[in-house]
Amino acid sequence: MALLRVPGVGQITAKKLIAIYGSPQAVFEQDEASLKENNASERLVEALMSYDPCEDRSIEEEIEKIEASDVSILSIDDGDYPKNLAELSGAPTLLYVKGEILSQDDLAVAIVGTRRPSSYGIAQARRFSKYLAENGATIVSGMAMGIDGIAQWAAIDAGGRTIAVLGCGVDVVYPAMHRELYEKIIENGAVVSDYPLGMRAQAQNFPPRNRIISGLSRGVLVVEGRSKSGALITARYAADQGRDVFALPGNIDRPLSAGANILIRDGATPVLEPADVAAALKLSSMPSEKRGAAVNEVSNLEGVAKDIYKAIDFDGKSIDNIAQTTGFSVSQILSTLTELEMRDIVKRLPGDTFARNI
Repeated sequence: MALLRVPGVGQITAKKLIAIYGSPQAVFEQDEASLKENNASERLVEALMSYDPCEDRSIEEEIEKIEASDVSILSIDDGDYPKNLAELSGAPTLLYVKGEILSQDDLAVAIVGTRRPSSYGIAQARRFSKYLAENGATIVSGMAMGIDGIAQWAAIDAGGRTIAVLGCGVDVVYPAMHRELYEKIIENGAVVSDYPLGMRAQAQNFPPRNRIISGLSRGVLVVEGRSKSGALITARYAADQGRDVFALPGNIDRPLSAGANILIRDGATPVLEPADVAAALKLSSMPSEKRGAAVNEVSNLEGVAKDIYKAIDFDGKSIDNIAQTTGFSVSQILSTLTELEMRDIVKRLPGDTFARNI
């Protein structure tokens, strides 16, 4: 928190400094010569040397707010930090969370679109969100009016999980009329932000927060949006991050379909059925009752089984890769994976790789 309060230090600079010196505390312990040795600019050196984190009362105040607001804060080095997001160079160093992020949220799909959808957009947002949530995907969006809120309500109504990424502090409900949705999301997922508590919603906050929406997700579906819609910003972040981008085709003479149609023209995958997204992202076809039991099994994993489960993803990892990540022996990994496979927690893929099934 202190490092990010130094003037001129953003997410990328903070990560570079931590990579060089090992920790935020170590950064503050450097003298001017050491900082210059590692190519820090004059302006950055001056800012670091003139800032004393021990005298910054705002940090203590922030920690007091966090404790009083039932909010958790994850650093990018935390084991509970969302795996998809941690892979990205632009991932927030700190993430504020109200609610709970689970390992099953690694299989997430963002559904975004216009704040003023047509009846077609409303129906399709509900349809796609319901199907994907019922098939084990966590729905990620921005809790905004229109497509975002509709998709998140549909996920909750389907008994699924959803994560909202805000352009304000997680203790601020924006838009205010989504108070009930905000509370339901916390019960069935999490509200997250990289903005500090109390930060009000401001126009300039929303484009950067879209990188977190796409970063938390394995794919982004744009339902409806104009040619300059914020949903297209999310889609472009997704493409840059190597995520799948899906778009729902619409009439070429309707402005609300322009955004999705432009994305399709530029290479996004057109989708006609929710199953198209499910197939591309390798969603499990496990029945919902069985999936619920498997989710409970995952939450109760301990020791070796928990570490091995965390080391694999939904695309598949080889035994050698898992061994390299965990340090466990091949025989230990194989016996554990066999047990997890029998419990429907993991699945074997072609080429002797293993992937999460839930």
